[in-house]
Amino acid sequence: MTDEQANESASRPRKRSVYSTSGQGRYIDNEYSNIRTDLIHVSHDKLENILIKSYQKHLLRYAWFNPLSILLALGFSIATSDFKTSAFGINAATWRAFFMLTLTLSSIWLVYTIIQLVKNWNDSSIESLINRIKNVDS
Repeated sequence: MTDEQANESASRPRKRSVYSTSGQGRYIDNEYSNIRTDLIHVSHDKLENILIKSYQKHLLRYAWFNPLSILLALGFSIATSDFKTSAFGINAATWRAFFMLTLTLSSIWLVYTIIQLVKNWNDSSIESLINRIKNVDS
């Protein structure tokens, strides 16, 4: 069977009978088949390497959650705290400086993760993973 014949037979509807559990016959008017597919041969170690690298890139899509959560928690803490008394033997100015430094570092971390996310957005998609497994350029 040639490819043209396979395409024609796959797109033509065909009638067939289907019987229900009650034994009464029912008919399906049209049945369509779409079973053409590609076969990909790949070795186990190559597939494992591709999946490990793809998983690391996929994690970049969610890497911004942590720095944003820390940034929001610290922002609310700074906004609602007085820093008037000392706690654990550390004066209020030191606590405020510590919170401000941590807020700044989490802001830098958030910007860095967003830049990495934007750079690797297309490489972290399912289509990109399939193309790497197929060993084709997207």
